[in-house]
Amino acid sequence: MPFSMKIRSTMLLESENFEKRSHDKTEHYCGLLSTPYFHIMVTEQVGAESKDTWLSLSTSLDFQEANISSEDSKTLTLKQETKALLLEVTKLIKRLEADRMEAEKALERERQRRKKLDMEIDKYEACARDTLELQRHFDCKSRQLREVQNQILRIEAVSRKIQEDVDFMKKHSPLLEEKLNLEGEAVKDVLLAYEKASKIYCDVHSELMKIQKTMKRIDKEAKKKIKSMCEKIECAEMLLSQYKNELKRSEFIWTEYCMKLKETEEKIIKDEKHLEELVKQKAEIQEDAKCWNSKVEDLNKKVTTQADGNVQILDDSSKLVKAMEELTSTREIDLQSRKQKLLKINEALDVLKHENEGLQGESEELLQKLGNCSRTKKAYQSEIKTLSKSVQKSEEQTERLNEELCKAELSYIEKKAKYEEIQEEIAAEKISYKNLEWNLIKEIRDAKGVCKVIQARSKKIHDELEEKQRQKLKKREEDMKKIEERERHIAHLEDTFKRNEVLYNENRKLNISIYWKSGVHVYEEGSQIAENCRTLENLKNELKELVELWSAKQIQMEKTEKSVINLRKNLSSVMFQQQNVQTIFNHLQDELAEYEKRLKREAKVYEELLQTRKKDLKNSEHYIAEFGVYYSVANFIFFKYCTA
Repeated sequence: MPFSMKIRSTMLLESENFEKRSHDKTEHYCGLLSTPYFHIMVTEQVGAESKDTWLSLSTSLDFQEANISSEDSKTLTLKQETKALLLEVTKLIKRLEADRMEAEKALERERQRRKKLDMEIDKYEACARDTLELQRHFDCKSRQLREVQNQILRIEAVSRKIQEDVDFMKKHSPLLEEKLNLEGEAVKDVLLAYEKASKIYCDVHSELMKIQKTMKRIDKEAKKKIKSMCEKIECAEMLLSQYKNELKRSEFIWTEYCMKLKETEEKIIKDEKHLEELVKQKAEIQEDAKCWNSKVEDLNKKVTTQADGNVQILDDSSKLVKAMEELTSTREIDLQSRKQKLLKINEALDVLKHENEGLQGESEELLQKLGNCSRTKKAYQSEIKTLSKSVQKSEEQTERLNEELCKAELSYIEKKAKYEEIQEEIAAEKISYKNLEWNLIKEIRDAKGVCKVIQARSKKIHDELEEKQRQKLKKREEDMKKIEERERHIAHLEDTFKRNEVLYNENRKLNISIYWKSGVHVYEEGSQIAENCRTLENLKNELKELVELWSAKQIQMEKTEKSVINLRKNLSSVMFQQQNVQTIFNHLQDELAEYEKRLKREAKVYEELLQTRKKDLKNSEHYIAEFGVYYSVANFIFFKYCTA
């Protein structure tokens, strides 16, 4: 599992935990505010400390407003930082795409170089085939030459023997038998030498056949290996095309999700603006509540000033106030029952008015006091009605604001869920993109391995060719040595042939002189000599043709050697290009390592920003909860004073 996936999973878990905690806290605070025990505790503590609570509430609300403004500034800074991070991420993605394009270009260059290598290998194989054909042709012609030379030697030997016999017969007719014996021994020696030469020739021919068989076998193996490598290269190219198509699809999906993300961000910004407007409305409502609280305090002060004159009325109405407090304490749970309480209080006041009117008949002094009190009460009641109306309006506004807040929270939760889903999809796409990157890197490594294998095989083939050339040179040297030995032997045979030719001429002259007596034998020998001369001329012409063929073959061999030199130069250039490709690949690997380091650093920075954001959100939740508590207490106290 890559590092980016771990970061995203931790982020998602933390966001979910944060939402659960915030939801639990809101439910907890709402439950506390809705319990009757909380209301009873508040009523017990409100009695004597009303002034102090109002002062503390005013100061705390001022502090809370300052904290909310600071939190808004923090959220703006966080938004700016997130935008900067998104810009950096897009820049990094563009860099990755540029690196990927460069890698694809390098792969295309390597393919072109491979094609060039294949063409050069084919040329080299064609040259090798031509050399083999030339060698075979040369061997055939050399055999023909040797056979012709042997025939010439035989004919010359026969002619020389005949001439020696003739000369010998002319000069030494009585010693012919001894010379014939000597010639027979010489012929036997020549036959033995010929047998030895034929054996050596057979050995050389067998070695040549073996070498040709090995060359054929090596050529077949090389062709099979080249075919297998070509098939592997084609499969790799197919896989690369498939991965390119998948990359294009993933990029298209990535663009769609980026558009969706932008739309969701715009919606979130609109919701945040709406929330800011609601917060402003809350602040205005709080200011109105403060104004009404100040008016209530002024009224309380007026009541305290008139308390001295209304002591007797308070003694009479203390019982009614206790009853009113009991009624209010029992019905403070439901917020909607405030109107009914006000109606009951008005009815109780009417009853008190009737009782006071009955008491006025008994005592005029009390009537005057009660008249004054009734006037003041009417004024207070009118003020209380106006206050109750304003409280109702403020409550309706708060309910509307709460409903709007609930709607905004629901929309925010839905959009947040959609945003999380989009983030998950983006994470999955990033994982697939990274998997594709890893697969491409693996394919590049495999291609590099294949290139190395090709280099090793080319080196092996080059070494084998060099070894074969060395062996051929050695064999040529050995053949040249053997040829020199044979030439020496031929020279020795030529010397013996010349001697025998002299003897043959002498014998022929003697035979001619002898056969002149019988004319038939002389005619036959002359015809044989003429035929032998013709065969000699034909053999000489064939020798000239063979010499010309030998010169042409030498020229072809020189051309093949030049082509081999050119192929070696091409191999050196190809090796240099492969080294350049390897350096480029190493440079790309270094850039990938640097990119991974950058991603890790950015992930750390993002985690730190998330932690700061979470802390700020927790503080804001705490302040909001305290503000809700104080607001509920203020409403309760305000209602208490209204009922009093």
